[in-house]
Amino acid sequence: MVLSGTVAVDETGSSAVSARLSGRVERLYVRATGEYVHKGQKLFDLYSEELNTAEPEYLLALERQETLHSSVVDLKQLAEAARSKLLLWGLSEAQVAELARVRKPKPVTSFYSLGDGVVASVESHEGDYVGAGTVVLRLADLSKVWVQAQVYTSQLSELRRDAVVLVRLPDMPGREFSGRIDFVNPEVDPSARINGVRVELRNKDGVLKPGMAAELIVTNGVGHSLMLPEAAVIRSGTGALVWVEAGHNLFRPVMVETGVENGGRVEIRSGLKEGDVVVTEGAYLVNSEYVFKHGMDAMAGMDNMKM
Repeated sequence: MVLSGTVAVDETGSSAVSARLSGRVERLYVRATGEYVHKGQKLFDLYSEELNTAEPEYLLALERQETLHSSVVDLKQLAEAARSKLLLWGLSEAQVAELARVRKPKPVTSFYSLGDGVVASVESHEGDYVGAGTVVLRLADLSKVWVQAQVYTSQLSELRRDAVVLVRLPDMPGREFSGRIDFVNPEVDPSARINGVRVELRNKDGVLKPGMAAELIVTNGVGHSLMLPEAAVIRSGTGALVWVEAGHNLFRPVMVETGVENGGRVEIRSGLKEGDVVVTEGAYLVNSEYVFKHGMDAMAGMDNMKM
């Protein structure tokens, strides 16, 4: 089965970089879609009245813990609570430790990426006022991508989850990628009678780009397919056959059902059994000799051929 598909972003690897508290975006360090972002890279600076109040509170709690001793108030717990608030608002452990070391808050606070990815969209801009939960950037992890395709409901019986899929891309001639169907949409489009399937591919070198057209060659997904060289399969308008050894210098034609063709080889879905010895070189000569002697298509006669 051959399906047409499209490379898409793996949605499970996408993430939104959001402001965890209100404030004004003072500076964006990532401004354009398609930019690659590394884990720990600075993304934006935020001016926040809440942070500018919380940081001095944390420093005051540290100072009291160090200089005062009280049996009534747990000063260590107060300092830890103030520290946890800063971490909850998106400051890193290193930033909080630096604040405790220098004992001087900054008017703006920098926020950093928690992972690697490609900028899928820029949602906020310098000078924008944002609230808690406002998305600043959206990142997509392209180390894995999806190849999505649609299949008619009449073909679903031939398609099995975990079936092996060979993916080819017209934009990358000569390159092939192998994967398995990892998702079949349980919901059918009632108007078009089609269903969606998905293959996940690793994309470590980043050559697979969302939006690329793809061709999916799907095997039946059951066990290991028998593959023969194209030259071993004789085709005509009535079907396909191979020549099988029937004895010493004796061969017989066998009708077969073919499947996926790839790299000069043909999948044989039925017609052969274990132990059959197939003519893989010179099959057309054997077939031509049969036609010359019998004057008929081997598919019609199905007699043994002695060489």
